[in-house]
Amino acid sequence: MKVFLMMGQSNMAGRGSLSEVEPIHDRRCYMLRNGRWQRMCEPINVDRPIILDNPLATFSGVNPAASFAAAYAEAYNEEIGLVPCADGGTSLEDWKIDGQLFLHAYYQAKLAMNVGELTGILWHQGEAESSSAELSSTYVPRFTAIMDEFRSRLGVKLPIVVGELGYFLADRPKPMPYWQDVNKALHELAQRPDIAIASAEGLADRGDALHFNAAAQREFGKRYFAAYQTLKGNN
Repeated sequence: MKVFLMMGQSNMAGRGSLSEVEPIHDRRCYMLRNGRWQRMCEPINVDRPIILDNPLATFSGVNPAASFAAAYAEAYNEEIGLVPCADGGTSLEDWKIDGQLFLHAYYQAKLAMNVGELTGILWHQGEAESSSAELSSTYVPRFTAIMDEFRSRLGVKLPIVVGELGYFLADRPKPMPYWQDVNKALHELAQRPDIAIASAEGLADRGDALHFNAAAQREFGKRYFAAYQTLKGNN
């Protein structure tokens, strides 16, 4: 089984409404829950309550990982396991080395490595840095330090796919003036041979100018997979 870690904040955890898309059923796709592989079902990354009656509530929902996993399984006819570690609202400071989120992801990865081949990281984060010139301008060195240490401890040079922030952030009532700077930082990271980027261009929000809707998340996952394929080709 090929294993991918899901890391970042709410758009990786997923806030898309489960009622707006068809469920994905693929017997080759799994998720790690309670230390065991279970058949993939959504929500995968349960970092918040599951609320279905309010489309703008803060709930666990559709993320890009499900369609990424389905695309991977279809392309390579292999089993794939997802390890949910994302948490909504978190900054790079929250993911700092030896912080709770860093250690949680590390130990989940070690657990998954007992029963699968750790293969990559799916990352979406940066909204928390988009309100600050200082945080957005230092994104690259802070992210690089975290990931280099994380992969060093695991002893695996994992490829990373990062996703752009949604372009709809430009329309927020409460501005995030540096979101484009974060996207530029993500593109700078993608110049490294072990990091690729998935475009968010044209992907719609769910009405809050912050979170991708469910259909957008399905498409985003396919773009994550296409980006991953470029890394697989490089290696």
